[in-house]
Amino acid sequence: MDISLNTNGLYNSGVINTSFMKEVFEKQPKKVMECFKIIKHILHIANLHEGYKGGVNSYSLFTMLICFIEEKQIDANKILHA
Repeated sequence: MDISLNTNGLYNSGVINTSFMKEVFEKQPKKVMECFKIIKHILHIANLHEGYKGGVNSYSLFTMLICFIEEKQIDANKILHA
């Protein structure tokens, strides 16, 4: 069994992913993060906020929210607009 702790090359996707998520996070308006926090709170109330217990973790929720906004071509500035 090969167990590698290599931090070079293609196996270091965590660093690449972190910089990508930071870039996406900085491009989004504050309302997207407000929406994220509301959904996260609802998941917490329903006890679905812990990924290791079958819920949705923050990373998954954030990527789903961003994908939904981009896929549906929603104007992120109009999210949570009353």
